[in-house]
Amino acid sequence: MSIYRYPFKVLGSICLPMDTPHLDWALATNQHCLRVQLLDAYQGNTSYLPYLDDLIRFLREHQCGHIRDKLDDVSEPRKLRSTVSELEVAKALIQRGKSVSLLPDQYLGVTGLPDMVATDSYGEVLIEVKLLTDDGTSEMLVEGLRRFIRDQKQPYVVNVTLNERMSIPAINNPKEKRYERQTKTECLKQGLQEFKERVVRIDLASLPVRIDTGIGVFEVYQSKSGRGYPGIVETSPIEVPDDKVVEKIRQDLVEKARKRERWAGDWRRKPFIVALDSRDWDCDEDHLNSALIGETITVITRYTSETEDIKVAIRKCWESYMREKYILPHEYTYLNPERKGILFTKRVMKNVSAVLGITRGCMWFVANPFAFDEINDCALSRYL
Repeated sequence: MSIYRYPFKVLGSICLPMDTPHLDWALATNQHCLRVQLLDAYQGNTSYLPYLDDLIRFLREHQCGHIRDKLDDVSEPRKLRSTVSELEVAKALIQRGKSVSLLPDQYLGVTGLPDMVATDSYGEVLIEVKLLTDDGTSEMLVEGLRRFIRDQKQPYVVNVTLNERMSIPAINNPKEKRYERQTKTECLKQGLQEFKERVVRIDLASLPVRIDTGIGVFEVYQSKSGRGYPGIVETSPIEVPDDKVVEKIRQDLVEKARKRERWAGDWRRKPFIVALDSRDWDCDEDHLNSALIGETITVITRYTSETEDIKVAIRKCWESYMREKYILPHEYTYLNPERKGILFTKRVMKNVSAVLGITRGCMWFVANPFAFDEINDCALSRYL
């Protein structure tokens, strides 16, 4: 996982961050005092705010639309991470020749729209971004911290770095009677209780302080905004087992595919791409292909198996692409019929025209030959 730290200028006893004119511009209309909250949450981080400033500078220079409106929707630092993921995806698309306009939560008075629209010679494409994050237990941690901090007399900010055990996502599998989420939740509660018991015994005049617990490190800082709140929750650098990566990708993509079902009119007629941002994970093209298409088998005899969906896709000019992806047999390799991906097994994925995977400067693209007719176009196989 990338850790960013931002430098300080020291003026007497006052620490001020280095100039961030583009970030200041982007937050000028934010009604939640987000800039002050960011200074609180990232006061121990020496380059993150300049990183944000440079990201916004790039988007401004390339006329990305609605940057301020998008950041107006962010009420606190912990919610910024997913928005930054959207900004990074916008940057990646711009670098590949697309014009991008971000869509705020209440765009044209409509809620639940995708995160952005990308436009090029192909036309308009709707993009929904999914940050491949943990299993939701960090949200529980933040809520627990918020309730506790709210009852304290002295305002302070708490940042948390979860340890490796708590950073690996828990994925329940009722068929195999694996309920990892319940076990992880219990560990989280114990770690939060350990923090509470120890922090109340600390002289907070000595802030900042670091508290090591069974679930990770809690860093407590004096709040400069006059109120206390949870800051940022980060995971440790981890190597997630392949099967968990694939299963998490599947769960997240199915969740995002359902979003299109709430749209109407022109929104439903535009191609829809889900961009999966996995910069914090060891995720690669093989994981994405396994999740969406499935696993392949190589045999010494030719094998053919054309379902009705595949026959329809062939008529829509997807044959070459399906051979490239081994959906159709190619060079004695074909899909394992017992290990097919969610493009075959989850009907809701027909809502998605393609999936874009982004991680650590690399991009992968899987188009969907089986999408609903109105958003099905084999030209999308060459979108990037």
